[in-house]
This record gives sequence, structure tokens and C-alpha cells, in this order.
Amino acid sequence: MPIRKDAVGRWHVELCINRKRVHRRLPEGASASDAKRIESELFGALSRKKADSLIPSDPPINDLLAYYTGIHAKRLRSPESAKHHAIRIAPWCEGKTASQSKQVALKFIEDALGNYTAATINRSLGTLKKSLSIAYDCGQTDINFGLQIKRLPENNARDNYMTVEQVQSIAQYCTEVVQAAIWIATLTGMRRGEIVKLKKEDIVNDTIIVRIGNTKTSKTRSIPVAPPLRKWLEHVPLKITADGIGTSWERARIKAGLPDANFHDLRHTCASLLLKISGVTLYTVGEILGHSSTNTTKRYAHLADAQKRKALEGLADIYTDIYTEEKTLMEKIS
Repeated sequence: MPIRKDAVGRWHVELCINRKRVHRRLPEGASASDAKRIESELFGALSRKKADSLIPSDPPINDLLAYYTGIHAKRLRSPESAKHHAIRIAPWCEGKTASQSKQVALKFIEDALGNYTAATINRSLGTLKKSLSIAYDCGQTDINFGLQIKRLPENNARDNYMTVEQVQSIAQYCTEVVQAAIWIATLTGMRRGEIVKLKKEDIVNDTIIVRIGNTKTSKTRSIPVAPPLRKWLEHVPLKITADGIGTSWERARIKAGLPDANFHDLRHTCASLLLKISGVTLYTVGEILGHSSTNTTKRYAHLADAQKRKALEGLADIYTDIYTEEKTLMEKIS
């Protein structure tokens, strides 16, 4: 049977070519049409006498990248991003096969460092790794060459906190719609991409619902509306793109004398205000900002020191009162 589905729902394509069995196991989520396409590609390769590019266990890397971005990346939250990451590394993959992936990755890192951040380089490496892993799952390679590729260490933590006065100094140079974006970010911790996708129906009972598909973590969260935020929510949906907000912000921060201030800093500023002024817990901050991991929220732990100190000082006051009462009682007894 050329095409079959196994007990766990994975599709398989099996052919016998020149007395040699060729087997492709498709990854989870692949459809029957995907399996038929693989079968057609294998037969087509044979008829064109180009089987060497598809059937052996060392296919061209760019073929694997094309297969990944053309089929599997469609299931990602941002398929176009995957294509950009693949296009970025494709020149280094030209004429190279899967078994040369490690050398390709090392050369790409060497040439890309200085032109791209470690995070950007890692996204292209991640696309390459995923393409190679799918090739292994499909039976196109006997080894998962993706496991040989190592990502660069990233140090992207940027904890720049702004004061309300600094936020205001930048906002004053922006249009009203961009001001709305600025204050929504400051008073909710929402990301720029989340803000531009916000709709009227996402504001229910004085609560903002950040829905799946609009958030980085693909997790719905709710954020209560603070009183100062209500007037800015009247501008929702914002008639501007995320890029438009970014361009306006860049001009305004220069005029305000804060050239190093990033729009994303408003998210950190929200966390800072919550911890320093509101005195909420780190857990609550993580829930409001939509962190997928508590480790992300821990970056703000030092901001909660004042609240910890205040709590311990309260214990000290209680102890002092008890100690004074005990001392007075002992003096009376003696």
C-alpha cells in the first residue's frame, strides 16, 4: 500500500523502486493530501531521473527549507516570518546537503554576526533545525542533522524602566492615536502587536480580553481597565499599524531627549509601576503581562524588595510591641 495511516494517525508513503524500499513517515499534523503530494514527488523524481535529489538520505538543504516553509510553516502563528528566516539563511545552503548542515550553520553564524543580533540569527538556525527534523521524521534522512546545530546564547534582557513623566514627555510629541497606544501599553503592559489588534468587542465589563492569536504566547488573558485608561480606549480600534506607532515613537523620543527609550520599555514600566506603587505580587504582574513562564517575571523580583522590606519592618514593629509589653510585665513582677 503506497499510502497508509498508522495506529497513531501518522501518514506513511511507501514505494518500491528498483527493488529498494523507500519509506517516508510524515510528521504529526500532515494530511492525506500531503502524503499524496510526497508520493507524486517521488514518482516525478524517478521519471525525471533526478531521484538522487530526493530519495537518498542526503537531500539538498534548500529543498528541505522549501518543503518546510511551503507545507508545515502554514500551521505556524506567523508563516511569513518562517519564510523570511529561511530566505535569510538560504544563500549559505545553496549547493549543500543535509549532512553538511553543521558546517553551513557555523559559516552562517560567522558571516551574520555583526550584521544581525543573536536572536535574529537563532531564528534562521531554528528554521533550519526544524526543516532537518521534519526531513528525518519523513524518512528523507537517516540522521536528524538538526540536532547537530547549536543556537547562539542570547542576552536580550532589557529592563529599562521609565517614569510617568518621561512617558508623558514622549507622548506629547505624538498624535492622539499614538498617545492612546502609549498609554495603553503603560497602563496594561500590552505589547505593540497586541494593541493594534485590539477591537471594541475585546473590552467587556471594564476588562480588556487579549485573545488567542493576538498575543505572543497564544494564551488568552484578561486585564482590568484602570480609570485613567478609559479615555484612551475610546480610540480602539487604533487606526494605525504597529510600524506606524514605531515610526512615530522614534521621532518623538528624539524630540523628548530620550533617544534610547524603546516602545517595549513601556511594558517594563508597567511592571515597575505595579510593583512599586500598587505593591502587587510578582505572580499578579506575570498574569497581567501574560508571561508564559514564572522565570520571565523573576526579572522584576528586585523591584519588589521595597514591599518585602516594608513587610519585614511590620514584623519588627510587632516584635517591638510584644517585647515592650513583656519587659513591662517582668518589671512589675520583680
